Amino acid sequence: MNGKTLFSTLDYHDVLEAATPEDLVYMNPPYQGVTNIQDNRYFAEVPFDEFAQAIEILNKKGVNYLISYDGACGGKEYGEELPKSLHCKKVILNADVSSQALLLGKKSITFEVLYVSKALIPTFDMQPQQLSFLEAMT
Repeated sequence: MNGKTLFSTLDYHDVLEAATPEDLVYMNPPYQGVTNIQDNRYFAEVPFDEFAQAIEILNKKGVNYLISYDGACGGKEYGEELPKSLHCKKVILNADVSSQALLLGKKSITFEVLYVSKALIPTFDMQPQQLSFLEAMT
């Protein structure tokens, strides 16, 4: 990936505006429902509607993306599903035992959701053995 990868610390709107169809954008925004003002280890939650609109712009531009956005741990679900109108594939990944739960003396399995842009779905569907997922939904 040498010479083909760019890391930045810009506002996500600026990064997405600069993205082109030749790019693959990976986004891991603050998880919904687990970030708050009192916990300053994380940036405050990104407004859901604003984020969904930004993804719609990527779709219109033909930019491929992967988004790690919501999930579940210990029977509790975190976050609202991205709108079906975005036409991305939702894949539930088993992320194993939660390190946060272990710190609290619990042993809970974490399931994270990966959203795959529409154009990447055929490639993703051809190589499921490379991913450790529990359940995939379109």
